[in-house]
Amino acid sequence: MTPIELFILIILLLLSVPDLCARLGRPTLLYALYLMVGLLLGPLLDAEVRKLLAEIGRFGFILLLFEIGLEIELPPVNNLLAPVKLALKWGALQAPVLLALARWAGLTWTESVLGAAALIGCSVSMTFLAWQHFPTPSQDNKRHLLLWMVSIEIMAILVLTAGSALLKHGFGFAFLAQLFLIAAAVALISRYANRLTGILGRQLESTSRWKAHYVVLFVFLVSAVGARLGLSESKTAFFLGLFMSRATHEGLALSHHLRPIGQHLLIPIFFVSLGAFVPLGMLATQLGLMAVAAVIIILLLRDLLHRTWVKSGCQRSAFLLVCPNLTIVAIAANTMREFGSPPAHIAWLVLTGLILSLAAIVLLPKPVAPPAG
Repeated sequence: MTPIELFILIILLLLSVPDLCARLGRPTLLYALYLMVGLLLGPLLDAEVRKLLAEIGRFGFILLLFEIGLEIELPPVNNLLAPVKLALKWGALQAPVLLALARWAGLTWTESVLGAAALIGCSVSMTFLAWQHFPTPSQDNKRHLLLWMVSIEIMAILVLTAGSALLKHGFGFAFLAQLFLIAAAVALISRYANRLTGILGRQLESTSRWKAHYVVLFVFLVSAVGARLGLSESKTAFFLGLFMSRATHEGLALSHHLRPIGQHLLIPIFFVSLGAFVPLGMLATQLGLMAVAAVIIILLLRDLLHRTWVKSGCQRSAFLLVCPNLTIVAIAANTMREFGSPPAHIAWLVLTGLILSLAAIVLLPKPVAPPAG
């Protein structure tokens, strides 16, 4: 397949996949379907085309992390304490099992830590609509459920941020220095996020065209500065979005302005490129069976935990809301790919995250559209 043929196909996907998800009543399947298309396309791509797809997808990955941060509205610290404690207990009780599953699949200890953190993680963007329509005893329970999901997502990304530094430097002085630079970059972003938001807001208000281009340029510029301070472009984008999240509630609607270039172009290309990186033949190997077995074990374990030690206060199936984790798995897989992890290790993680996300989305109740009028 030539580059032009590939991008003709991607444009056709961009035109058809969102409509297909809407007809199925499962809009949260969007990224999973793009990744599955990448799996099918992989054998048709030669090395040059695969590299081109990965390079373009890298920019979509940065925008994806910015949008993940942007979707999280940080509440006051006092409101986060209970959900954070629940998230920590949820992660701690699962971590030994997930580490064992990753080691069983052949991952190194460092890769296993990254994989376990990613699989524990929650993609709020994938299940937000399902959360909105999920039946809960009260609005307080509903809000608590969302904060639990958000806490799990942030916890996973923080572990993955440290894990990427560990993969790069190993444990030692260089690793600690890298963590210090990461903390400095995050502190700078948090300090100047409001000022940057104001500058961007004034720029958007002064133009009736190119709003998406201004937002994308802004994200890439800040991400490039963060990379110079030791924080990767994608993680910088996440923390920038996290500390700018209030902008979406003050009339800027950054996610809306970003959609034509992000959600409608570069982010889907990233998921297609990630799927193409996983050899399709692995689905029918022992590795694929191990991914399926891991998903079954994870779902059974989470059902047990939710009914016993980690209760959300909602009905039994509420734990399914924190199971879709494809965007977080994508972060870990991309990190492993950058640092030369074997394709089989990355494939196991991606397949496990994909199957787990699909299973949870299918098992969750369909969102019910509000009555017309």
